[in-house]
Amino acid sequence: MAQHVSYRQPPKQRVRPPVPNTMDPNQLFDDTSASQPPQPASYTVQGIDVGLPINSFLSEPVADFAMAYGTTIANQGKDIVHKELNRFVSVNKLKYFFTVDTRYVSKKLALLLFPYMHQNWELGYRVDSRLTPREDFHANAPDLYIPTMAFITYILLAGVALGIQQRFSPEVLGICASTALVWVIIEVLALVLALYLISVHTDLTTFDLIAYSGYKYVGMIITILGGLLFGRDGYYVALAWSSCAIMFFLVRSLRMKVLSSTSDGVTSHSSRNQLRMYVTLAVAAFQPLIIYWLTVHLIRVDRGFRMKSWLVALISGIAALVIGLLIGHFAIPKDGITEQGQGSAQDIDESLIRRFMSEVDNKRIEDNLRELSKKPHMATTKGDIDLVNLMLDRWQDKETGLDEAKNMTYNVLLNFPDKNNPNRVAVVAPNGTELFKSRIKEVNYTKDQLDPDVVQPFAAFAPAGECKGRLVYANYGTMDDYQHLNKTINLNNTIAIVKYGGTGRGDKGINGARFGVSGVIVYTDPADINDGKLSDKNETYPHSWYLPPSGVERGSYKSNFGDQLTPYYPAKGYTFRQAVSNIKGLSPIPAQPIGFEDARQLICGLTGDKAPEGWQGGLGCTYRLGPGFHNESSFADSHVTVSVHNKMEIKPSDNVIGIIRGSVEPDRYVIYGNHRDSWVHGAIDPSSGTAVMLEISRVLGKMVKEGKWRPRRSIIFGSWGAEEFGLIGSTEWTEEYYKKLIERTVGYINVDIAVFANATLRANGSPAVQSVVFDAAQQVTVPGHQDLSVYENWKKYSNRTSPLHGVIPNMGSLAADSDYAPFFHYLGISSMDISYTYDKTKTKARIYPAYHTAYDTFDYASRFIDPGFTSHQTVGRTAGNVLLRLADSAILPFNIRDYSEAIEQLYQAAKEEFNTELSNHNISLDPLHSAVTKLKEAADGLHVRISEMQDRSASPLKLRMINDQLMLLERSFLDPMAFPDKLYYRHIIYASQDSAVGTFPGLADAYQRATVEGGSWDDVRKHLTIITHTLESAASTLEAVI
Repeated sequence: MAQHVSYRQPPKQRVRPPVPNTMDPNQLFDDTSASQPPQPASYTVQGIDVGLPINSFLSEPVADFAMAYGTTIANQGKDIVHKELNRFVSVNKLKYFFTVDTRYVSKKLALLLFPYMHQNWELGYRVDSRLTPREDFHANAPDLYIPTMAFITYILLAGVALGIQQRFSPEVLGICASTALVWVIIEVLALVLALYLISVHTDLTTFDLIAYSGYKYVGMIITILGGLLFGRDGYYVALAWSSCAIMFFLVRSLRMKVLSSTSDGVTSHSSRNQLRMYVTLAVAAFQPLIIYWLTVHLIRVDRGFRMKSWLVALISGIAALVIGLLIGHFAIPKDGITEQGQGSAQDIDESLIRRFMSEVDNKRIEDNLRELSKKPHMATTKGDIDLVNLMLDRWQDKETGLDEAKNMTYNVLLNFPDKNNPNRVAVVAPNGTELFKSRIKEVNYTKDQLDPDVVQPFAAFAPAGECKGRLVYANYGTMDDYQHLNKTINLNNTIAIVKYGGTGRGDKGINGARFGVSGVIVYTDPADINDGKLSDKNETYPHSWYLPPSGVERGSYKSNFGDQLTPYYPAKGYTFRQAVSNIKGLSPIPAQPIGFEDARQLICGLTGDKAPEGWQGGLGCTYRLGPGFHNESSFADSHVTVSVHNKMEIKPSDNVIGIIRGSVEPDRYVIYGNHRDSWVHGAIDPSSGTAVMLEISRVLGKMVKEGKWRPRRSIIFGSWGAEEFGLIGSTEWTEEYYKKLIERTVGYINVDIAVFANATLRANGSPAVQSVVFDAAQQVTVPGHQDLSVYENWKKYSNRTSPLHGVIPNMGSLAADSDYAPFFHYLGISSMDISYTYDKTKTKARIYPAYHTAYDTFDYASRFIDPGFTSHQTVGRTAGNVLLRLADSAILPFNIRDYSEAIEQLYQAAKEEFNTELSNHNISLDPLHSAVTKLKEAADGLHVRISEMQDRSASPLKLRMINDQLMLLERSFLDPMAFPDKLYYRHIIYASQDSAVGTFPGLADAYQRATVEGGSWDDVRKHLTIITHTLESAASTLEAVI
């Protein structure tokens, strides 16, 4: 995810060509306002007979003199303007009208000559200022560059025409030039007077009127060329065409300003507005008269036929104008605003969205994934650096790249195993003999596992050390699990073996240390991941998607995300770093993961009481608690050792940022991101998401490069570094640009693991984004089922009943296990995480089985996860659809009533679970209920005001006001003082919590501490205050502005 600011470049890898110092680093196009393109010295036309001796007339002395004299007049005029300009006008204001580029000039000329099918005639705005011509994607902004150049070209052509006819003289050419200029002045003065007399209040300036009036010079050039090349008939055909084109152009352009006079941008239909219409039509009808008057004397035409032909041309032009108006009127789509799940705002270009979705290519995604996962690419390794360069190459591609792509480097604390001294779990007999050693490498089934860059299994951030003790089985290693064990077993100096799941990796050691456990062994139980499958002979990979017995899940064993030495500040060279000993949230005891084939030898040999039924697993034996091994085991009377040799290192890690600048609101950002690094090959985690992101950015980049589209708001793509070590890259970026991102970011889309499996869509997110995700899902079809939408398929697999919408898909809330966490929990940016997943009725796997192992490869993904990559394509279409809606909607597609509904449900859960006990302690939920009601009423009121807005293009300030209310609602739920012991968690609705009650996290945890752990009820009162105050404040942000 990205940011268009100056970025720090790493001292490695790429060598880019130098950029001249005169260039604006943020400029997207060459500025043509200050210079003209070089002209060829001479040219000839061969092999084409156009009925005119072009080569000969250019060499005639009179014609040469005419061309030279015309050029002299133009140059002298240019010098006078440069010297005297500041005496009469503001150079800064005038400079605006000359800020053009080649793209704008090309599109504007095409618009002047072929205006009939142009749909969007509105001027673009950024906040309350108009976009410059160069920034206006639709080329609607008036400019003076084209009128000026057209006027000069008209003088040159007039000189050429007069020279051909042997009628040239400086006086005659001077009269032509002055007459053409005087008519424009008269026209502008007449229009200013007319607008004043009929009381039209418009933001059209005098320069705007001069520009619109000056565009007729383009028609005059076409008319003269028609006469020079094709004689009398060519003249009148060109006159008719250019006249009706200019008339149509002016009617549509001036209509947006002259006919719109009400404060809310809705066109009035009063009698006075009819006068405005007459003025607009009169200006348009005046154009063919002036064009004819200023050009007819330059072409030899029979005088008896001239008046009749002129009348025919004028009548034909008016008829063509009427036909063109009808074509333009019916060609413009008039989409309405629909309810949730049925569509988005009327200004969305649905045809562009359909085109985007049709161009998302599953084969390209497959190729992307093959390239991304061909080598292991753990953070900061050579494989990771190679992918940094790949991302830059793709996003800087001349044909399909973005406006800008850069990498940003942070120096962050990471943790790696010692290649020369591998981590091990061993069983040691009383005499010191090692009876068992855990594997240091997974079994190879393909060449991927043999790659020398495959990192040995380890627990990142587990402290180095060696511990020894009797083995106990502690289920998932939660606090409840250790408390249960501690009732019958002295856990001091024991080694605990635990299963993945149930709690965070780092918590397994942190919890155990509180009870005296000296080390932790972690494994993936087949019952949790493999549906009981154990054998690699015919049940697990390479025969199916299930995890082979030697597979080991790697991971980061810490509780907090971001760089651990620089919390709340970016890990730059200038940043203060705390001591490693002051880091919070790290396990104080060694930990090491192993495969379930090794775990089976340890667990199946344990003695002691039988573990509870809920603790039993899938290793094919009865799980016992220990401590130690039973007498029949070959490990009887032996101890277990855990040897960890991890090393802390500060390493440079890169984010890659790609930017498409917005055309109307470039200071509003829609961010789409995924991390790049993996533990091994990472085909599914994270490269499936990166493969999709590259395809989305390719399609959008191609449309931008071809000039077919530019988003309303800026789009930022982010390829985050070092996510596997604790969301480091994304967190450091949000820290560095905290103030800018919190003020300007509309939303964040996260696609990490794009495809867990190929059954159904899964989305988690803020309630604010539910409607836009539903809208997108309704437009995408399920692979192989063209009559079934992703939305309906999703609803079939997972649904809930909403008081607002009835039965809808169930969208989950956001935890903190991917890069959306700093955006959502720290910055309060409405976020979502989108993926495709499996049918949970057919498997009990907690995640795809090869997760974080050496078997997460392209072979695994292409054979067992998504053959054909159509589910990847579906995710790309859905996420890209959401991205376009967030970037292009005039009004942000957030239905805030969904948020008030979600908060109402949280309140009801608190009431059902806590009300009785709270009443016993004289604590009332009435103030909270009042705040919830107030928020609902405010949300309903804003929803009504949005629904009543009829014209979403004529009042940019009103749009901005509404959009800011929608965008900033999520921020209003932040309270930096609510959770002082939790790094980065500030969202009082969705912060992390220990309690299992689905309500406000601060209240739920405070209630649990008061009732279970003997905590203070004052803490409950405090969190009720925080929640009530926050909800009332949030409601006030949605109310109509005073």
